[in-house]
Amino acid sequence: MIKLYDYLANRCFLNSTPGEKRSYSNLGAEIHGHIITLVTNKSYEDLMDDVISFPLDRQNTFIQFTDERKKNLVCGRDVKGNIIGNDDIGIVVAGGIKFTAKDMVKYINACIKDTSYFSIAEQGTFDEDEHNTKCLGWGYYRYNDLRLYGAFGKTPGYSCRVIFEKTARVGFVLLSNVSANLSSQEDYIVQICRELFNSISFAKDDKH
Repeated sequence: MIKLYDYLANRCFLNSTPGEKRSYSNLGAEIHGHIITLVTNKSYEDLMDDVISFPLDRQNTFIQFTDERKKNLVCGRDVKGNIIGNDDIGIVVAGGIKFTAKDMVKYINACIKDTSYFSIAEQGTFDEDEHNTKCLGWGYYRYNDLRLYGAFGKTPGYSCRVIFEKTARVGFVLLSNVSANLSSQEDYIVQICRELFNSISFAKDDKH
């Protein structure tokens, strides 16, 4: 934290007046998470467990590695297919959370059905154009009468894409252990996501 405080105090400069522009920032996400831990006097992992993991019975979502947890981790690979070490990358909020596809599906299901605090992340903050809006947590794309919420994340050796639609009550998560540094990777993943979403039969009842 000493390095973070030093950077913010002595080397960080704003590129624009707050509120005029929107730009994604890993540093901004980390600062936000750090402030929450200071206010609550809890670690970010404990907060995540209390608010999300325990209520949703997410049994394989965590931040800190243990020897047992490392045994179950799928190793990431670089652009040549070589295995990348599975050590922590030094960030928490912006890419430090590990989870299984099953746990993420539970979270997506909660986002689709919930109308309380999960929906806070869906509040729009900035319209990029007539179709795309950035939100507090997600972003959404307007498609006919539907809003396709989603997010794309990547760290060295891994990538994740999540898309869900609340009216149609459908969603999916796509996880890959392909290097985040592969230049063509994001295009392929976006194409796969589009094909997956287009192939889903929209739900007609609350069973989906």
